[in-house]
Amino acid sequence: MLGASAAGDSSCPCYFVSWDMRSRCGKFAADSGLIAMLLIKYLQLRARFGWSLSNLVALLRQQLFVYRDLWTWIDHPFQPPPVATTVEQLPLGLH
Repeated sequence: MLGASAAGDSSCPCYFVSWDMRSRCGKFAADSGLIAMLLIKYLQLRARFGWSLSNLVALLRQQLFVYRDLWTWIDHPFQPPPVATTVEQLPLGLH
């Protein structure tokens, strides 16, 4: 949709919402972003490893679905995760 303005673009999620609601949504999004940056900055300052903010954000996104201890990973990011021991499956016990 080249050339469509944001106010007249029907794909805009705020198209059918009042102006007051749009401003509140914008404030909420900005506040959420600021809180996220505050948390990431806290992680950066607490870490023993010398993270740059952009590298920390990129690697946090990469490690999002990997179960690891956050503080151990923040301090020693290049250590491999602990090896999981194999656990035998328990019998269901239906007769």
